[in-house]
Amino acid sequence: MHVFLTILAIVAIVLVVVMVVLYFLGKKMQKKQDESQAQMQAASQTATILVIDKKRMKLKDSGLPKMVLENTPKYLRGSKVPIVKAKIGPKVMSLMCDEKIFPVLPVKKELKVVISGIYIMDVKGLHNNIEELEIYGFEDGYKGLIYGKYRLLTSADFSGILTRGGTILGSSRQPFKLMRVPDENGLDKVEAMKSTYKKLKLDCLVILGGNGTQKTANLLREEGLNVIHLPKTIDNDIYGTDVTFGFQSAINIATEAIDCIHTTAASHNRVFIVEVMGHKVGWLTLYAGVAGGADIILLPEIPYDLDKVIAAIAKRNHDGKGFTILAVAEGAISKEDSQLSKKEYKQKRAKSKYPSVSYEIADRISEKLGSEVRVAVPGHTQRGGSPCPYDRVLCTRLGSAAAKAIIDEDYGYMIAMINGNTKRVPLADVAGKLKMVDPKSQMIKEAKRTGICFGD
Repeated sequence: MHVFLTILAIVAIVLVVVMVVLYFLGKKMQKKQDESQAQMQAASQTATILVIDKKRMKLKDSGLPKMVLENTPKYLRGSKVPIVKAKIGPKVMSLMCDEKIFPVLPVKKELKVVISGIYIMDVKGLHNNIEELEIYGFEDGYKGLIYGKYRLLTSADFSGILTRGGTILGSSRQPFKLMRVPDENGLDKVEAMKSTYKKLKLDCLVILGGNGTQKTANLLREEGLNVIHLPKTIDNDIYGTDVTFGFQSAINIATEAIDCIHTTAASHNRVFIVEVMGHKVGWLTLYAGVAGGADIILLPEIPYDLDKVIAAIAKRNHDGKGFTILAVAEGAISKEDSQLSKKEYKQKRAKSKYPSVSYEIADRISEKLGSEVRVAVPGHTQRGGSPCPYDRVLCTRLGSAAAKAIIDEDYGYMIAMINGNTKRVPLADVAGKLKMVDPKSQMIKEAKRTGICFGD
């Protein structure tokens, strides 16, 4: 019994000692934690975080005091973790990793991107501070990338750009089919582009353009370069996106041209043909034709029967409508010519006395009906002017989405607009594909119900 009481007393004494020790350790740890928080607050004015490997964050000791590092969560310290949310401002980055918010610390991250192409790129969405970035603009598009003609862009270059049409960089025709063909001096164009990319130590190429531009962008992706493509063309023929920027602005101009023709056509009881841009697809002609109240619309996707076109004009004359307006795409083709091979049709057009298909159609209508037919060609006015409000909003959204992809270091995509939302579409899935007007589409059927003739 005496031994048991002795042991019990010893255990009690040990427990008391442990409690006292824990008490003092707790106070010491609390003091250390307070000091650590204070040091972290102070260090947050000068410390850095070094970023990133593909959507993943790696923290490194870049001058952070030891106690600050100790206060950094273990799962962040020197390891890679998925980022749930990241916000980058002019001087700081705040992270949310695994639903835990990491304290705000200054960030130093050089991000070099290149903008090549047409008129709007919303760089503001990248960091809200363009001065943090090195942005190179290649003059005349791929030509500048091939021959090393570029300039470092500043915030002044982007000031007021939203309302401007055209391009601040210039553009040039560099056909995709010739990209693998050396130039007149034997220069390998693809290798030259890769060399310029590596020389400038670029993080990404942001490339704006249509189908040919997109195919070359995909080629560069296949060659190992980081690429983001934005769909820019008035033709709206890029596969994988509902709409391209430039399309709506061109619709407005082509529609206005048709509107203006209405006045003189009605006054003089004439047949007028308005030739709208679009060699391979008829999106622009379709939308401008419907919006402008054209009576006949001829598209590359719907080969026309000239007899049916003439019959539609004759019917309007019989009904007391003294004028007819045709919206004709540059690439409109008759049913007979659609049976020719590509080579045969090209040879036929080369031998033709008519400058375009519109003039040939006008001549044939005049021969059959004895009517006076005039041709109006808005031409490159459809590519000019200030971008319309719709395109300005579209460009801002696509530019911001492209910036987010760059921040995420998620490359190899076209930034598309699908069902009103921006989406990253793999270039490998869409490059080289044309988005054609479907002759059986709802819009064509609706247009026909209103009395519009498509010549089929």
